[in-house]
Amino acid sequence: RILGLVADADVRGQFRILAAILQGPLWREFWDHLGLRVYSFRDLGLERNAPDALVWRVCQERQFVLVTGNRNKRGRDSLEATLLRENDATKLPVLTLANFRHISKSKTYAAHVAEKLLQYLLDIDTLRGTGRLYLP
Repeated sequence: RILGLVADADVRGQFRILAAILQGPLWREFWDHLGLRVYSFRDLGLERNAPDALVWRVCQERQFVLVTGNRNKRGRDSLEATLLRENDATKLPVLTLANFRHISKSKTYAAHVAEKLLQYLLDIDTLRGTGRLYLP
């Protein structure tokens, strides 16, 4: 069972929009059913510029789903490199906002992303080991 969600430093504003949609009247019942909390880097004892590998490991240890922007494989501690090296069938996926800048520009797009996020969260245990999943 997952215990919460963590928005990576690069998508905090966009994630707030998605969380507001999920906690709104349309999806509130599903959100409440999941019983999740949203955590910040500060809540986890992480600096805003913490290395991707550390953020991912802390999220895995605490059973938090990490929501991030589209990242690449730059360096040994990059998120992509960490997933390639350390992911296995027990690990929670990283949910990556494919076009995170568009979330704050289009309510329709934001609603679509929020709905897909909720679908992933409802099926999260069947998605373990997938590494990275994109929203939408």
